[in-house]
This record gives sequence, C-alpha cells and structure tokens, in this order.
Amino acid sequence: MTATTTAIRYFGKCPVKGCKTRRVVDGDKRMAVKIDGRWTSLNAYEYAGFTGERRAEFIATMRAHDLVCGAHEKFLRWEGGRFTYNPEKSCTPKCEAAAGPRCDCSCRGANHGGGHVVSLH
Repeated sequence: MTATTTAIRYFGKCPVKGCKTRRVVDGDKRMAVKIDGRWTSLNAYEYAGFTGERRAEFIATMRAHDLVCGAHEKFLRWEGGRFTYNPEKSCTPKCEAAAGPRCDCSCRGANHGGGHVVSLH
C-alpha cells in the first residue's frame, strides 16, 4: 500500500513590519518542504535550541533557497493557505499572482500563489 501526501501551499512573509518580502512553497501537512530530496521544517523556532553544525546547516539551506528575508536576515513566518470554494467567482490571473494565504474563488486554491512558488530542487 502506498501512502499519498497532499501538497499544502505555504505563504511566508518577513516578520519586520512594512517589509514586502514574500515567498510561496508547496509542502506537506507537517509544515515541511522537500529541499534537494530531504524534508526540512519551515518553522525556524524548531531549530532555536540547536547550535553548531546542525543550526548552521539549517540556516545555510534556508538562505540558499531564498527562504529568509535577505534585507533583514530574518526567518520568514509561514502559514498555510486558507482557501474557500466560491463557484460564483471565476479564478483570474490575480489569484495566481497572489502572495497572501487567502483565496475565495472557483479554483479551490489550486492556482493561488502559483506564480510565486519557489522551486526547492
């Protein structure tokens, strides 16, 4: 039996007020993304207690894949997309260009933020 994983789109933003840095990634229900074939948590706080090589590796991986704010050197804050199905509202290019987590159109989130998804391979 093969287990299937449903991709969840996550939307990250810089925690500094007024900063416009945004990223969009596809991950799994653990709020993790597959980076170069290895699962990595998007939650930087999980690594707060680590020091040395493990912490350095995490920070380097996040920077290498542009998942931190380069202007402020801050980890992005991530949240899963919240999609509402609305058959009355057609999906438009605005949906694909979205950088925020909320959507209420007929695509059920399939297109939402798609134009900004960061490739992690």
